[in-house]
Amino acid sequence: MGQQQLLLLVLGLVIVGFAVVTGIQAFEENNRKARYDRFTQEAVAVAGDVVAWYQKPTALGGAGNGRDVLGSTLSLQQLGRSQTEASGAQTSFTGLDYRINLVRELESVRIDLMELPEAERAILVQMRLYGVPSGCWALSRSEYRDGAWQYSDGELAKPDGCSWSPD
Repeated sequence: MGQQQLLLLVLGLVIVGFAVVTGIQAFEENNRKARYDRFTQEAVAVAGDVVAWYQKPTALGGAGNGRDVLGSTLSLQQLGRSQTEASGAQTSFTGLDYRINLVRELESVRIDLMELPEAERAILVQMRLYGVPSGCWALSRSEYRDGAWQYSDGELAKPDGCSWSPD
């Protein structure tokens, strides 16, 4: 084999190797974005269930637009969703590869969707509902790195004029 042929072969191998590495990185990034999108979609669906429960008349098992959500017994089960645990103001469902937490906090209802197991590059989508109007929510996305959740969006601030109280 001549020097020129050997040089072309090495150059071809370098180009193919670079293309494979670039393809793997693109696949991993698209996979990560798809997981975030899946969890965000599920968090929005649970939030929609909370709002629907809040607006449903009490005769039909809802809050009737007038009860204090934060002082209620709101749970995943009341929303028609599967529930595996309940403890105080928190209810949870643990699936094969994710966990949903529904938590009644001081001013908000928090929905956490976290990827299981909590290992490097696992993701967490957190949504807080501060009331029924359409702009009364905040969303945060996190990634598990170096043994802790890394919140890239900072603290979820409460939008102005939002409240669960009926007045």
